[in-house]
Amino acid sequence: CSGLQHFSAMLRDRIGGFAVNLTECDERQDIYGLVAEKTLATITEDLKSTAKQGKEPEEGEDNRPSIALLAQVALDLGINRKTTKRSVMVVPYSGTFSSCMAYTEEHFVERFEKGEVCPLDEKVFTRYFIPYISKRIWNSIDTTVVAARDTMNWMKQIAKLASTSENPAPIQWTTPTGFIVQQAKYKTVEHKYKTYLDGKQIRLSVRQDKPQLDPRRNASSLSPNYIHSQDAAHLMLTICKALQSGNDMSFAMVHDSFACHASDMRVFLDDCISPAFYEMYKDGENLNRFLEEMKMNIDANAEIPPLPVKGDLNLEEVLYSDFFFS
Repeated sequence: CSGLQHFSAMLRDRIGGFAVNLTECDERQDIYGLVAEKTLATITEDLKSTAKQGKEPEEGEDNRPSIALLAQVALDLGINRKTTKRSVMVVPYSGTFSSCMAYTEEHFVERFEKGEVCPLDEKVFTRYFIPYISKRIWNSIDTTVVAARDTMNWMKQIAKLASTSENPAPIQWTTPTGFIVQQAKYKTVEHKYKTYLDGKQIRLSVRQDKPQLDPRRNASSLSPNYIHSQDAAHLMLTICKALQSGNDMSFAMVHDSFACHASDMRVFLDDCISPAFYEMYKDGENLNRFLEEMKMNIDANAEIPPLPVKGDLNLEEVLYSDFFFS
């Protein structure tokens, strides 16, 4: 959940920060399980509400299954951390409700392929059950990672302003390591061709960039690209601290996951990983710096949305969290 950790640290979000182990706590928090619990609570409430109205689970309108039936099936099948994991994971990377539905359907289909029995016919399962479950999961995510949602929506607005200025240029920002990132998603024009291969006609299409930036594509890309750049910065700063520590460590790194030998793990976590993350966000000015760089791309008379509101998370707690990197 490193993406959600970055967002929670930037916005000092105590609720999200607690869920992704940025706080000092004796127990490891599991945001996937937390979202699953909230989803189950919502579904249980749906069933209770329909029961109070005296409705039977099978009753529905226009040949649609009732909410009571969908809720009962969901409770019978069970909702767990595996049900919600993929939907939660992609939130910082511009995950959408459509992707949430796709991941939810994949999860249940995988379970059915392993032997569980689906109590619904295929049409009801796809058209009604999956949207019902996915909406409850999506709403539960919203109440758990409020700051992340607010920041992503804010970044989308900023990206659109930067992509529609009078003289649009690639969007640019600087990571905590000093690395300069540029993003430029251009509008495209499609060229279609008909040709022949081995005597058979084939149709090809080739997209070519136009000079204008594409506001929609830049808006959907900015948040995930920004978070990926923060992941990379955290990795580099962590390794720099390890090299400066004087310990003769060996490392293994893949994107935002990095490792060392078991004998070095305590030092690696306490003296390298956690301090590097804390130093990235300790002054709380990350989004302010980001906005100042974005203003270079935004027209002077444009109405810039206010920065997302910060919470009261004490980020120093991450230095004492045993489960920050787990």
